[in-house]
Amino acid sequence: MKYKIKFITVTLISILLNLSLAGCWNSRELNSLAFATSMGFDKTENGILLTVQVFNPRAIASQKSVNETSVIVYTEQGKDAMEIIRRMITQSPRKINVTHLQTIVFSEEFAKDGISDVLDFFSREHQFRTDLYFAVAKESSASNILNTLTKLDTNPSDKLFSSIKSSDQVWAGSRSVKIIELTNSIIADGKSAVLTGVEVIENSKDKDTVETLEEMKTDPVQIEGLAVFQKDKFVGWLNEDESKGYNYIMGTVPSTVGYVEDKSIAKVTLEVTGTNTKQKADVLNGKPAINVDIDVNANIEGTNAEFDVTKEENIKKIEKLAEDKVRKLCDEVLEKAQKNLDSDIFGFGEVIHRANPNLWRSLKNNWDQKFTNLPVNLNITYKIRGTGTITKSFFTKEK
Repeated sequence: MKYKIKFITVTLISILLNLSLAGCWNSRELNSLAFATSMGFDKTENGILLTVQVFNPRAIASQKSVNETSVIVYTEQGKDAMEIIRRMITQSPRKINVTHLQTIVFSEEFAKDGISDVLDFFSREHQFRTDLYFAVAKESSASNILNTLTKLDTNPSDKLFSSIKSSDQVWAGSRSVKIIELTNSIIADGKSAVLTGVEVIENSKDKDTVETLEEMKTDPVQIEGLAVFQKDKFVGWLNEDESKGYNYIMGTVPSTVGYVEDKSIAKVTLEVTGTNTKQKADVLNGKPAINVDIDVNANIEGTNAEFDVTKEENIKKIEKLAEDKVRKLCDEVLEKAQKNLDSDIFGFGEVIHRANPNLWRSLKNNWDQKFTNLPVNLNITYKIRGTGTITKSFFTKEK
């Protein structure tokens, strides 16, 4: 009798526990979903023009070559991003799913009005990933960027995502920014944000066809410069050299390639293998000043010079030329940020805040104006660590 009562009790408890489990109550079949890869935001008279790239399952699943693109592009207008995404079901036979979203592109006009509402949406909605890359379309609409096919990758979103990620690692003129860094830069006192620039190089009326893409000499979508913000509003651009200077000041140049040239040494190609930057705040006569120490390590990758690059005096010449070139890049971006854009993209305000909170309290309310006259002292050390396995070039003649 006791055994039966125990058995009945365990059975009833198991049934009650099973009833309380949610299971897959909100599951969706794959063939009912359209997976978004990129989104673009443009400004319209009525609010937002949202462009969404989604995978084309027919082109991806086919084992044979098909004359179709790997993505399909949808556009819809409205005043609220979530509402627009839901309304796209009137165009797409499948519900838009954003769990595979990789890149977000803003047009200049949209970014000028502020991107904080959109960032709040991406931060709040649980489906969005935190490794999204953000970019600004340069002299183009976000819709134009997302409607343009690319040459190497059949999926334009993969190309854009990979270009932003790869160029950040091997080219000093680029910078990848994810949602957490972007949000922190916008809400921080004493720091402004930058975003990767992306542009269409070759325009064509039939830019979304495979035949036209094959005829193009270069990839039509390319990374170009950095977009500068004040708080959440776009205010201007840094060109390639200014973007390099920005990354040197920030210490975000893991690797890049450049060259120095002079009558006495001809041309020497250098590969930067790492940078280390330290920013310090000082107070001079009651006013703030910034010292930036930049250490650059590099290797010699090529030369057409007729002198021995392993000699110490020749190494010193190359290091001095390289140091002067880095200084010029940094001076150019400092002047642009202070005199033209009035935007502290370097986070010098945060450096002052950490070093002297009392002084910062007297500066933060009008920091954009104070920043324009902030003294910045650059201390640059350029060291060549490797010269290769040969001394002179094989192809130079002895005098």
